Amino acid sequence: MTIEKLQKKIATLATESLLEEVALAPKPGLVDAIDTGAHRDMDISTFTVSAHALEPYFEEYVRLGYQFEGTPTELFEEAREVGKRAEEDMMKATNEVNTHKGANFSFAIILASIGNFLKSSDAPSVLFDAKSTQTVFSFTKEMMNDIIKRDLEKSKGSSDTYGKKLYDEYGFTGIRGEAMSGFQTLNEFALPILRSTSFFEKEARLLWLLLHLMSKVEDTNLIRRGGIEGWQQVKKEAQELIISCASNEQQLKQQLSKYNKKLIERNLSPGGSADLLALSIFFGKLEKIL
Repeated sequence: MTIEKLQKKIATLATESLLEEVALAPKPGLVDAIDTGAHRDMDISTFTVSAHALEPYFEEYVRLGYQFEGTPTELFEEAREVGKRAEEDMMKATNEVNTHKGANFSFAIILASIGNFLKSSDAPSVLFDAKSTQTVFSFTKEMMNDIIKRDLEKSKGSSDTYGKKLYDEYGFTGIRGEAMSGFQTLNEFALPILRSTSFFEKEARLLWLLLHLMSKVEDTNLIRRGGIEGWQQVKKEAQELIISCASNEQQLKQQLSKYNKKLIERNLSPGGSADLLALSIFFGKLEKIL
């Protein structure tokens, strides 16, 4: 496989991961193949259009990482500029509905890092495994090098975005902090769960992982809708569901369906967990464990 075909394949896997995440059901409070969760301005078709609008940029992120000759932090700045164009096209495609802003940010960094990884590997025959993934995450941490934290510090007090407001008031960094850590939640929490749950069929594996993410993630989407108390309540309820469902797939789906109704009533949507689930699906595909 040529490097060009490999870059395109990786971009396609990223798009497929977004499409699989949104179709997965039942997801509490989230848009899926059954309903729109706690959302009134978007449905599965909105996410489908959004994912396809981003796909050309996914390939551009990989190609950028492969061709770039500067420092990791300079690569981040380049990827961020491409990401702005990607976000503009995404918003046009969805009629200004924000579907994948967080996912686009994460994929810009991760795919550029993968491009760099391919440059230092035997690209046409590279096989991804847990070690390869670790290498990619280590490089993403170098790319960030506290850049986003400095961005937030520079604008401290202005609070012109919700993310900045949360940083000012509580020190929450959301997906930006996740990226600065080298996607620690993915690397040390989500992917080990995904690698160790092969006894579940695929759909149940992903729903099980979503519950675990909901029990742990600093989810600014939940905080935006339900405040700190609402977010903490969801974390607690997710932990309780993990215990009650154990390894029973049928019970897992039944309980998630019931919980979906509760979150809809409370207008809560764990969108941050959904973004990390999509990224987990992507690495699952790369490592061929999904």
